[in-house]
Amino acid sequence: KGRAIANIIELQDGEKIAAMICVKDFAESEQRIVLATEKGVTKKTLLSDYRNYRKGGLIGINIDEGDKLIGARLTTGNDDVLLVTSNAQSIRFPETDLRDQGRATRGVRGIKLKTESDRVVANEIVSVPVEGEPIKKLLIAGANGLGKRTDFFFYRIQSRGGSGIIAMKSDKVVGALSVNDEDEIMMFTLKGQAVRSPINTVRVTGRAASGVKLVNLSEKDALIGVSKVIASEEEAAEALIEDAETVEGTDAETSEDSSS
Repeated sequence: KGRAIANIIELQDGEKIAAMICVKDFAESEQRIVLATEKGVTKKTLLSDYRNYRKGGLIGINIDEGDKLIGARLTTGNDDVLLVTSNAQSIRFPETDLRDQGRATRGVRGIKLKTESDRVVANEIVSVPVEGEPIKKLLIAGANGLGKRTDFFFYRIQSRGGSGIIAMKSDKVVGALSVNDEDEIMMFTLKGQAVRSPINTVRVTGRAASGVKLVNLSEKDALIGVSKVIASEEEAAEALIEDAETVEGTDAETSEDSSS
């Protein structure tokens, strides 16, 4: 069942959790937190600025009236920021285009929205590839249940604050995630359907493609969100047991073959 968030932090009336980041500590380091809002405001703050914990919380960004925070991502200080909007526009720029700001500040324009109805739906980080680690791609999902994976190099680096380039051939984008081939995703629909799927079944296509079917939608249903699945300790333990049983079974068959 879990524990009520109200027992951990004090939320004001109408306030909701927008993002969660797991960190080892808040000691002096080069790590930053990049925040993004629906109206395209982006801000970068040193992680160490959040080290003095209070139950009532710390101010992370000053929000304009009518705007709201949609995401927070941890960076190394030398990554790229990629914003995706509901109208399928995207912009990628170096995080060095964002100066380090204090917590109680507004931030700067990350992307210029072309219409009043458009809004930022995803704030992802393009990390420098590390040798030996899986190469990540950008997964984008549309409200119509279609989605695709695209290599990050298709999203060229631009200057912060522009209108960006098309990210997907879709009427409405509901989410975007940085994923690798081993990841799994969970998709949620307007009518309450939840579908879990391995990411390697989603075809890799170009930037302006419409993608493939991620989930079967009934009439008047729509995809409203997508998130990455983090395996629980129980699932990890079950996977280890299954692997061990598979190895034991293979060893037994090999032993029998040798005897015969």
